Amino acid sequence: MPSNDFTLAFSLEALEKLARPERAFEDASTWISNIRIGSSELSFIERRRVREAGYHQDFLSDPCSVEEALSHERRDAQY
Repeated sequence: MPSNDFTLAFSLEALEKLARPERAFEDASTWISNIRIGSSELSFIERRRVREAGYHQDFLSDPCSVEEALSHERRDAQY
């Protein structure tokens, strides 16, 4: 059964280009169920960068491209 939850996925690279990434999280949290940050980096590097930047995310991903991450989200949402 499909879920009614929505997940917003940010790439670390996109977040780093925003002048105020914390505002993107604040805004998204008003209309989204889950926030995910994706990166093609190794998981421990991604976790360190996310932690150091102070970003909140609801779950971690495995290293993959943005296209792969979105494909995983779409697949998981179907269950």
